[in-house]
Amino acid sequence: MAYIKTSKCLGIIIFSIFLSVSCERTKDKMYKAVNGAFCYKRLNGTAEFGCTSSRSGDTGVVHIIRNESDINWLIDEASAGPYIVVITFKYFNRNSMLRFKNSGKVSGVVLTNVNETTIAKYSPDDSCPNRNSGLDGQCDSNNPWNPAGDSLLFENLGFPVIFVDSKETLEFIEKCFETHNSHDLDQQSTRSLCSIEIVSHNIAAVDTRTCMRRKMMASNLMQLRYCDPLGDRNIFLPLFPRTKPESNRSVILVTARLDGLSMFDGDVPGAKSPVTGIVSLITTAYYLHNMTKSNPEPSAPDGNIIFLLINGESFDYIGSSRIIYEMQNNMFPYKPVPDIPEEKQSPPLQMDSIGLIVELDEIVHPQLVLSYKC
Repeated sequence: MAYIKTSKCLGIIIFSIFLSVSCERTKDKMYKAVNGAFCYKRLNGTAEFGCTSSRSGDTGVVHIIRNESDINWLIDEASAGPYIVVITFKYFNRNSMLRFKNSGKVSGVVLTNVNETTIAKYSPDDSCPNRNSGLDGQCDSNNPWNPAGDSLLFENLGFPVIFVDSKETLEFIEKCFETHNSHDLDQQSTRSLCSIEIVSHNIAAVDTRTCMRRKMMASNLMQLRYCDPLGDRNIFLPLFPRTKPESNRSVILVTARLDGLSMFDGDVPGAKSPVTGIVSLITTAYYLHNMTKSNPEPSAPDGNIIFLLINGESFDYIGSSRIIYEMQNNMFPYKPVPDIPEEKQSPPLQMDSIGLIVELDEIVHPQLVLSYKC
């Protein structure tokens, strides 16, 4: 939650309380609540990255960034800090955010896209997504798959960032800034100023192993959640019923990813990216199913097509890595149930049974087509 407070409101509070003519709470007179999507903290095996406020929240003087000179003034001359800067997507990039961080004068960022022309291209992901988890040599840093990526997602910013898309809220912030902060910039430290407070504290810290260990220790004493593992459920659908183990190279896997990538909780513009693959997979499964209704037996006795919607691919291929692990341990698609006879259970799918993998997704470069055959 973010709050905006002004010195003008303070005068109204004192007046109202003294004359006892208002039933509003003092807090309601000093603060205006602002709702938005927060950037949150993530952990991996070695580090933490993302955004968080201090435990009690971070407060800063409002400063709206409209051009590069506003940034330069903030970093080189501003004296009434700390500041919470209001920026559009034009300045939401790794270079600007690191300048804010390294200046020591910025305690938070409000990102907004109201009345802003869409930028041509930008991605907070790596220029070679999942570069540490993919096959070596598949992405050339000099000619990467994601040339617009600047790896902002993997920076530990150390201050809160909130995305606000409400036109009304932005107008209120602009009015507050213009009334109290925008004039006599060199004299800001001598007067009351409009400020924003952002409360978005994340308890998670250090790395995944440390945080999960703390979570297990805390669960025995109190209901406190330090962190939750990323990931969800994969969806598995065979075209034909699986009543017996498949022979070698007799299965075609048709896959698509379910997830997208975003810095902000509850606001995932990257979710548009996997739609192409999901729709193509579901449509293919639908029509193939209708074609086989009249002939329920496959033309090849051991052949089958299995459709997979995989979750967690944006973060080091969580979903597909889990599938491989379960295949290697005879637990895919189901872990055998001891109390049920083996002949009544779906047999585990083996790695050797897969002859072809077809992945459905967006192709950024039309000249690049990749296929994988086992």
